[in-house]
Amino acid sequence: MLKKLLKYDFNAIFKYWWIGALTTLALSFVGAGCGTILETEKELPPSVIIFATIGMVLVVLGIFAFIIFAELLVYVRFYKHLFTDEGYLTFTLPVKRHQILSSKLISGFVCGLLTFIVAAADAAIIILTTFRKDIFYDGWYYDLVTFLKEMVEESGIPYLTAFFGQLLIICLLVLILGVLFTYLCITFAGAISKKSKLASAILIYYGASSVSSIFMYMFYFFGASSIFNWIDSLSSSNTQDNILLIIMLLVILFITMLCTVAYTFNYRLLDRKLNLN
Repeated sequence: MLKKLLKYDFNAIFKYWWIGALTTLALSFVGAGCGTILETEKELPPSVIIFATIGMVLVVLGIFAFIIFAELLVYVRFYKHLFTDEGYLTFTLPVKRHQILSSKLISGFVCGLLTFIVAAADAAIIILTTFRKDIFYDGWYYDLVTFLKEMVEESGIPYLTAFFGQLLIICLLVLILGVLFTYLCITFAGAISKKSKLASAILIYYGASSVSSIFMYMFYFFGASSIFNWIDSLSSSNTQDNILLIIMLLVILFITMLCTVAYTFNYRLLDRKLNLN
């Protein structure tokens, strides 16, 4: 049944998402052209420079708008499918609530991941085209290969594999946590509010985001900086590498715990505290 739920969720999200993705891809080529104009050494009329500047700003805003649009597709789908009139039909289906939540989580995660890939591709097209003379200079390939060889010789393939593997896992877990966090805010609003659930969800989200941001900044200034300074003070590079991997592993475990708590709390609210009135 989870496959059928995923099919419906993917269809609801991606029947609009692909339009935004193709639009930003087209905009990236426009941005590349504007960037080329702005970086050219030729003398151009001021009107052309102004037009290219405005075009670049609009392209960047368009890419950010696509990211926000993709997020809205996911969260509006979650809200409408569970907390509006559609919710009555959704929860009468012969499916378990954890399957409904899992489907929403998977579809939201996939949409977020693909949105990031598209936005990164857009940025790469603009940057690589605009600054191609600085990036693809004579001998750039040799310098890149030399840099990679020095990195492998200094740290070793096992360490680099573990480092980038853990970094990838952290990024994916952060994406999952972000989806679950927003879902939890919406679900909590739906559980405590009889009316104005959407407004309550928005207020809860911004309130919780503000509080979590404060704690993150405090940890960065008072905790993370001290940890990295301590690592830099160690004399052995192998010790530094091993400690960094251990810290990254602890970060993975911590984010995994937060994801588990957010998923469990979300499920409990949907299963016991949901108010569709």
